[in-house]
Parts: sequence; C-alpha cells; structure tokens
Amino acid sequence: MWLVKMTNKSQNQKIYRGQHISVSFDSIRCSHGGTCIKNLPSVFNLETKPWVNLNNCDLKDVIQTVNNCPSGALNYIETVDEIVSAQLIKNGPVNLRGKINIQPGFHESGKKFNRLSLCRCGLSKNKPFCDASHIKKFSDSGKLDHRPASKTMQDAGEAINIICIEDGPLMCQGNVKFIAHDNEELTVIDPAICRCGASKRKPFCDGSHNKIEFKTS
Repeated sequence: MWLVKMTNKSQNQKIYRGQHISVSFDSIRCSHGGTCIKNLPSVFNLETKPWVNLNNCDLKDVIQTVNNCPSGALNYIETVDEIVSAQLIKNGPVNLRGKINIQPGFHESGKKFNRLSLCRCGLSKNKPFCDASHIKKFSDSGKLDHRPASKTMQDAGEAINIICIEDGPLMCQGNVKFIAHDNEELTVIDPAICRCGASKRKPFCDGSHNKIEFKTS
C-alpha cells in the first residue's frame, strides 16, 4: 500500500478511515475556527458521530479541505488500491486506480501515479491524459461487450506498467481489473487499451489506429 501524505501520530490524534483516504485530527492543535465544517459539511459535521464521515466522499474535496485547515490539526493519508482497476466511463475516459507506471515508450523511464484518467477518444491535446475533449464528440457505452483475443484471465495485480505506443494503443504490462459502466467486471492480463477512439472492440485495441492513421503527437 502506497501512502501519499502522512504525518507522525501524536497522543491527541485520532484517525478516521475511509475506503481510499483516512483523515487524522489532532485536538490539541485545532483552533476551532470551523473551516472544515463550513467548507465540507457532508464530511465534517459535529452533529453526527463520528464527526468525520468519509463514506462516499470526494477525494479532491477532502484533500482540499484538509489542506486549507489553518491550524494543521487535520491531515490525510491517501491509500492506493491493492489491485489495479480500470473504470470505463460512458462516452469518456478510462479512470485507473492502483500502482501505475506510465512510460512514454518501451525504452523510456516512467512516472508513477496512483489515480489518473486516460484519453480513449483520441482527441485529447494532452495525451495520454484526458482533457475533456471527448464531451459531445466521443460515443462509447463503457460496457465490456467484447473480450480481448488470446488473453488469459487472472487475478488483478498489485502494479502495472503502461507503455504509450506512438500512434497506437496503451500497452499494459500486468493484470488489470476492468469495471464497466454497468459494473460488470473483467480481469485481463497485459491488455492493450484503445486510445484512438475507432476500435470496434472497445475498450480493447483492434488495430483501427492503423486504418485511421491515428497520431499521438
């Protein structure tokens, strides 16, 4: 499990745990200004027990609220999923969670991520990342209507490499659990994810990038 941010625990510190993030609160350091309660009452609410509720919370909102704590009484620990998952967004990107290493090419060093959205429409100006260019321009059900050819289904792995093939797909090295828009799940070893937007076997590559002369730069 990777930890993104964490501080030393004191005797006055209590930790509230959620699925993807935990928040620590140091009562001695708190100035009781109520910034967290005002900014994110769905998570921080003195009328409920526990007063910090991380169920179904938005990670970005929690992190921003914690970072805005003026006294530093609040801190967060962001946990990374133990298996790599790929959530298919209808008419949109693929959202990945887990230990992910993105490589620009086979022989180039990569950069590590634990959450990211990758372009599937082929239109992003910031490939391989999504920049919302798909809106009203890309159509896909986000379902797993197709299966990759000649692939062995195994348990999802703890980490993967994703190699961004020039003018081609996203080649994954490792096991990935795909989660469809309708919540169907499928675990695939070494999948090639279409990023040109033209595959007839989405989310998997079928070579259509060659037919449409897809360019990544």
